[in-house]
Amino acid sequence: MLKKSISVLLALVMVLSIFTIIPVSASAEEVEESSVSKENLTVYDADVEFVEAEGEPAAEESTAVSDSAKENKSDLADTGAEAIILYTSTDSIYKYSINSDNTISITSYSGVETSVVIPNSIDGYVVTKIGSSAFKNNKAIKTIVISDTVTTIGGNAFESCTGLTSIDIPESVTVIDGYAFENCDGLTEITIPKNVTYGYRLFMNCDNLKTVYFQDGIKQIPSDILYYARSVENV
Repeated sequence: MLKKSISVLLALVMVLSIFTIIPVSASAEEVEESSVSKENLTVYDADVEFVEAEGEPAAEESTAVSDSAKENKSDLADTGAEAIILYTSTDSIYKYSINSDNTISITSYSGVETSVVIPNSIDGYVVTKIGSSAFKNNKAIKTIVISDTVTTIGGNAFESCTGLTSIDIPESVTVIDGYAFENCDGLTEITIPKNVTYGYRLFMNCDNLKTVYFQDGIKQIPSDILYYARSVENV
């Protein structure tokens, strides 16, 4: 009788062990439903080819700075990799971080001007990047001129700047990350420099954007760049 009881207990232990090591994974149907289909876009210039962008769509950059870290000068923001020290400009309009090459990235803007010229330097540091979400949700800005020291516009940098009607992007810009102008309803046209590497869905939900100018020399444009830019008529 004792041997039988021991055998039953051993069998139960084996069954429980099997259940604890079986991994839980999403079904094929769940994965299928989570994917986003791409719209077919019309090519208006025979010399320009729309191509699939490499990689996966990204939301905001993994190095995006937390709101709590933006409260005080020199606060630390946990980015998951290493901390970023934030500084407030002497005019208290910008917050920025210092890059490894001693240039800076603008991380936020708190001014109230309707026309903004992003400077080529702040507190003696050259500005090379407009960081992720730096101007996000600023409803007051109508026009922006970016200095020719800037090379990168981060993801969601101008998202939901609904009053923005004009932005001047210099040829120095070589990277525009995903969703940079999402929900910018006031934009009706924009010019993109020829040497830019594009992120996903730059103009998503820019419902009044009619014309996107790509400078001469561009041969390939990622198809997702105009995803959900429903009013675009000319490229």
